[in-house]
Parts: sequence; structure tokens; C-alpha cells
Amino acid sequence: MDIMNILSLACIIVTIISFTAGMPDFLIILKQKCTGSTPFLPFLMGLITNIGCFLYGLLKWDVTILVVNSVGSVLHTFYVLVYLSYSSNKTSSFKQFMTAMLLMLGSYLYLTLVVGDRGKVENHLGLATCILILFANISPIAELRTIIRSRSSASLSFPWALGIFMNSLLWSMYGMAIQDIYVLIPSLPGVCSSLLQFYLLLKYPAKKVD
Repeated sequence: MDIMNILSLACIIVTIISFTAGMPDFLIILKQKCTGSTPFLPFLMGLITNIGCFLYGLLKWDVTILVVNSVGSVLHTFYVLVYLSYSSNKTSSFKQFMTAMLLMLGSYLYLTLVVGDRGKVENHLGLATCILILFANISPIAELRTIIRSRSSASLSFPWALGIFMNSLLWSMYGMAIQDIYVLIPSLPGVCSSLLQFYLLLKYPAKKVD
């Protein structure tokens, strides 16, 4: 087995394992039958990103990307549906979900009906997935102000941060190996984002509720 195959296999295994990073929060939701303070954004971004990346992998016919994101799409669909069922604020969560779905549908219609050319579609979709991965990797940092003000990292998740770090590192290497800037560029900030999350989790540990 050559280095490329080993890297590909590592990306598949680690990324699929990282998809289960949301499982602790997911199990809490199932147990309590309420989402509580668990944020919806990581689940929603995970679904959108996996679907977009799957379509990109389909155009490039990259087996590594296809395998990873087919599994991710199924798992995150399950996460999102359960979250919506037990959401503490169903109206807000459902609006976010519908907005994301409409944007995806609009993007698909634009690429197929307006752009058309396969090469251009690949570039457009590559850029879109690049942006999606970038936002997914740095989205937890949106809670930075709240974390510092409350001196509690309860809104962050160590498993999510660890998953982002391992994924970003491996996909950065894979992006360089296949010379694909749409895989490489968004992965590098993910490494920095996860390191910042580790720091915040250490400096502002979640406060225990009596």
C-alpha cells in the first residue's frame, strides 16, 4: 500500500469517526428529550457540507471524498431530524433548516440550468464547498464573545474540536497530495480554529450545574 492509499484510508477512517463527535450531545438530547444549550449550527453545517462535498466528489470522481461524505450525509441527516424533533426553539431551528435547504436548491438549479459546463460547475461547486468547510471549521468560534463574557466554554465541545483538528490536518495533507486547492484552503484554518477551541476549553472550563 503506497503513501497515497494510506493517506486516503486515514482520511476516510478519521473523518467517519469524527462524525460521531456529535454523538455525546446527541445522546443527551435523546435522554432529556430537549436540546437545551446544544447549538444547532454544527449539525446543520455538517449536513450541508457533506452534501456539497459529496456532489463535488461525484464530479471529480474522487472515491475518498465520495465515501466520506456519503456516510456523513446519512449520519448528519439523522442528527438534524432528531434535533428538530426535540428543539427547545422549534421555530428558529426549522427556519434555519429551511433557509439552508432553499439555498442549496437554488445553488443546484443555478449550476445545472445557468452554468451548465461541467468544468465550470466543478469550479463553482469546489468554491462553494470550500466556503462551507471553512465556515464549518470556524463556526464554533462564533461563540467566542459569549465564552469570554461568561467565562464558560459550555457552548463548545471537545469532541467537535478534536474532530475538526484531525480532519483539517489530514485533509490539508490530502489536498496537497491531489493538488486540489478547494480541499486544501479551508482545511488549514480548521487546524487553527480547533487549536483556539482547545485553548478556550482549557482556560474557561464549562461550569457545573448543581
